[in-house]
Order: sequence, then structure tokens, then C-alpha cells
Amino acid sequence: MAEDMQNDRFAFDIAETVLQLDQVQLDKTALRKARQLAETCRQRLRTPQSGNQEGLKLTAREMEIAKLAANRESNKGIAAKLHVSVRTVEGHLYQIFGKLKIVERSELSFALGNVEGGAK
Repeated sequence: MAEDMQNDRFAFDIAETVLQLDQVQLDKTALRKARQLAETCRQRLRTPQSGNQEGLKLTAREMEIAKLAANRESNKGIAAKLHVSVRTVEGHLYQIFGKLKIVERSELSFALGNVEGGAK
């Protein structure tokens, strides 16, 4: 149902939950569908949709902050290097996460590789 509603994040979470259940009690068809759904949703969440490419471009400042964050620099450290407030860094990261369709800082390296690789 979550997939039909095009809510990939929710569908992914459901599929991952199913895969963590006692797999002895689940039939092979349900497991196969859960694995397939999880992989499909994972790809959609990490890959920008082709029709919405223009809205996903990072500004030069966002790219600078994203690269520093991907290199495990703290928000406070980024703010000090760029001479801005921590709140400014947090705001940029919020925008970056939305544009790249990611939810965790650890996904930045992968997502930036897709953005930079696709821009060439």
C-alpha cells in the first residue's frame, strides 16, 4: 500500500521490518517481495527523479557545506571554517538533504558522487 501511495521511505521501512522478522515463519514469496521492494525503494530514494533534475541542483555554498559534512566535519567546525553561524550550516544541510533525498549524514558521500558524476 505504501508503494502504491509512492511513499518510498515508508515502503522501505516496512520491507526492512519484514526482512528482520523470523524468516522461518514467512513464505519465500513474501521474503522475495520484501527484498525486491527494499532494493527498489533504496534506489529510488538515492537516485534523483529525471523529471525533477533542475530542482535538485546544489548551490556552490551547499556543495561546499555538503563536502565538508561528508568528510565528517561537525556543524560547528563547518561554521568556523566558513565564518557563518551553526544555524546557517544546519539550514543549508536541511536543504541539501531534501534536494538529495537523503535522511542521514552518512549518505552524503554516496549522494554527492551521484550529483557530481551526473553533472559532468
